[in-house]
Amino acid sequence: MVKQADKDALRAQLEEQARQKAYLALGELLREGEFVPPETVGTLVIDETFDRFTDEAADEVTLRLRLLATALAVDGAAADEMALRAMGEKIPRRGQMLSDSVRFNRGPATVTSEGTPRWSVSPTQPAAWLCWTSTRPQCGQRSAA
Repeated sequence: MVKQADKDALRAQLEEQARQKAYLALGELLREGEFVPPETVGTLVIDETFDRFTDEAADEVTLRLRLLATALAVDGAAADEMALRAMGEKIPRRGQMLSDSVRFNRGPATVTSEGTPRWSVSPTQPAAWLCWTSTRPQCGQRSAA
């Protein structure tokens, strides 16, 4: 007997498979330096056709599903620049971050209601920074998360 829960589970499974395939396929369309946050991949069902009705006697149900896949490509260099700028704002007022010393990881992305991706950035090592006193520069480190 085909239940609505069976249809819902099959649809969810196929949508997830399509989302994963779309992520890989859309990744091949990127320009150098761009990346797609996996969380921005979305699907829109265009058409779905089940071969069985709900409550019909059957051992199997098949779904033909047509989807439109979308994703947001992000310019990696621009994203890195924005991350460095945000981390630089954590440095003391009279300091200066030595950007070549900064290494960081992007956390999982979230997508705002306007479709803008956001993610946290955390340093993989403390960022070096210089702070000027009245007579000489002093070196220091600060974890600018």
